[in-house]
Amino acid sequence: MRSPYIKSKKAFSLFLNYSQQLDFQNSLLLAENLIHILQTTLKKSRNLIILEPGIGYGRIAIPLAIKGAPFNFQIYGFDNSPYMLEELTKRINNLPVQLRAQISGRLFFRQLAAESEWPYPEKFFDVVILSYILHYLKDWQIFLDKCDSHSKGCIVFLKEISPFNYWLNGDFSLIPSNAPHQVLYEFWHYFYKLKESYAEKGENQEITPIAYQPAIHYLAFQKGYHVSTYQVDLPLTRRLKFSELLSWIRYGAFVPLRESINRQARTLLAHRMKEWLLQRGISPKETLVMKGGTYEICICHKT
Repeated sequence: MRSPYIKSKKAFSLFLNYSQQLDFQNSLLLAENLIHILQTTLKKSRNLIILEPGIGYGRIAIPLAIKGAPFNFQIYGFDNSPYMLEELTKRINNLPVQLRAQISGRLFFRQLAAESEWPYPEKFFDVVILSYILHYLKDWQIFLDKCDSHSKGCIVFLKEISPFNYWLNGDFSLIPSNAPHQVLYEFWHYFYKLKESYAEKGENQEITPIAYQPAIHYLAFQKGYHVSTYQVDLPLTRRLKFSELLSWIRYGAFVPLRESINRQARTLLAHRMKEWLLQRGISPKETLVMKGGTYEICICHKT
């Protein structure tokens, strides 16, 4: 599985710095809501076996294992990034002793590419959870077929609805049209317009745009799933500096979500974006703050 966040240690650290702002308490709150929705949907409160392909550093899996422990949940996951799995192991080891004991024997993970053969029996999992993975795949339909064959008919999509996450699908409507977010809105509009001139310099074109809605439609109309959508509000506070965004561009931490752009071109692109800021009297060290956040939970379920 190819990931724009694991091309280098630097790119990974940039991703991690931003992602950690979804703090542990928010993650636990999200897990609580997800468990309640799953129990209601499946009419089964205990002994759920759950798979998360692209488990990453455990942002979803660790809180889910903690909150699911009283119900005897088992969480499985895999990721192709050794950086992610190293961080996942570190986070488990850093948990308080009581929590670490609580999830012992309940959370299992391994290094594995999504395109590889999955070492699990068919229909083994009650639920498959997907969070920002489809756009890393060469063929997300084949991947969804695997999810379908390995699950008992429940596939869940998790998606953060946030002005700072728009780059995953280019949805500028998520950015409020007021200061300081107006500056962020204009910054990314200019970036997406400018980067087209660098696209032909890409190292590969194998990473596809995010396929969230097409994937849901595929499961609904081709596989017979019923779809229900829920929203969970979280007391998030996001802080991001323009200098960090410039580093994300320079190190290719998210650009490959649309296409890979080689290092020299990314450096030039980041320099152009810095000039754009300075021309508007904006310091790259300026910090943007956004309070509040929402997670969308989409349950695809066969009755």
